[in-house]
Amino acid sequence: MVRLTRRNFLKAGIAVGAATLGVSAYKYAPGILSARNRDERPNVLWITMDTTRYDRLGFNGYTRDTTPNLDKYAEQGVVFHKNYSQAPVTIPSIPSFLTSKYPKNLSLATFFDQMPTNVLTAAQIFRSLGYNTSTATSVSFLNRDFLGKGFDYFSSPMLGSKDRDDFKNPLAKLHALLNIRNGEETNYALIDTAKNSDPDKPNFYWVHYFDAHFPYTAPEGFKFKFAKNKSFENGKKHIYNLRSITKLINDEEANFLSDQYDGQIFYVDYHIGKLLKTLEAAGKFDLNKDLLVFNADHGDLLGEHGYYASHHSAYEEITHVPFMITGAGLSRGKNLETLTANLDILPTILHIIGGNSGVNIPKFRFDGRSLVDVINGNQTKARDFVLTDLANFEGCAVRDDKFVPEGNVILTVCLF
Repeated sequence: MVRLTRRNFLKAGIAVGAATLGVSAYKYAPGILSARNRDERPNVLWITMDTTRYDRLGFNGYTRDTTPNLDKYAEQGVVFHKNYSQAPVTIPSIPSFLTSKYPKNLSLATFFDQMPTNVLTAAQIFRSLGYNTSTATSVSFLNRDFLGKGFDYFSSPMLGSKDRDDFKNPLAKLHALLNIRNGEETNYALIDTAKNSDPDKPNFYWVHYFDAHFPYTAPEGFKFKFAKNKSFENGKKHIYNLRSITKLINDEEANFLSDQYDGQIFYVDYHIGKLLKTLEAAGKFDLNKDLLVFNADHGDLLGEHGYYASHHSAYEEITHVPFMITGAGLSRGKNLETLTANLDILPTILHIIGGNSGVNIPKFRFDGRSLVDVINGNQTKARDFVLTDLANFEGCAVRDDKFVPEGNVILTVCLF
């Protein structure tokens, strides 16, 4: 006689159960995944959106309904409203927060640089703690060769492997050469990488979505959700894509593209919701016990300062990025105004895991710091200032509590 346990039930019949409950999120049933034996270590799902501004998300006060799913998760957790990126571009921003090291300490400035071999990544740390480690990225330069250390399962688009001849815009074709996949494809990839993971281990997932980056290619129902016909003064702005091609656009065009940007965020939020439903239905994630983390690598200029789709400087619109953490018994509906950095995310996750599970977490040499005492109310301030390394090691931007973004006055610049 086979004992009917949650794990056996999920293995045998979750496809039927999920369909009955209406929670099958994708074309194939989540029954391909198997549930793990629950221990005290929480699963961790860390979601990073590329090119996502703090001020375009609902839970940060935006009036448009761009993030209904993330808003719901934010209500159940902690939101940090003064969080800043450590770089204005994807590389080195993402390697920075996945190691809790400043970009200058990683010697990363361009796509051609390699991760140093003597620095521990989040995946290596979680693997050492007995976790399955899985990731899916959405752009080909975030690949296994560059970010793969410590990941058991790694999925990224292959360079130039897609046929995107349907793009009339030559800039979009240039993106196709790099190969970028959308949020739906990225979700499929993450689920596929996780399906063979050890069911007796907890899971660390990191998933990266590129859709908010120009050019905007979500289905029209998403991309044009917020687009309206408007009239604007005919000012001119430079529009950049991959920083290699420049043209002038007027304010009306810039605002139309800005509306599409909001639609792209709405598209990713939709697929974040579907990913959570799939993992929950498969017994791979439970927000009551597990930890959900959300951040962005950098923002973007959407017409401000005379530029569009440009993020190679340290303007507020580029470096002020969202950060939310929820689940695993954390405070609900908490909004914090203290300065924080993307560097602080990894130390905070590890502190929460150690506190919740009793697992002995070694002391790592991070540049960031844990925010748990701020979350719990034992401290009122996380840090006195935040630093953002400028592109190509040109210096760094410094922000403190006295900083007020206004006009073109954006920062104090320090030199290394």
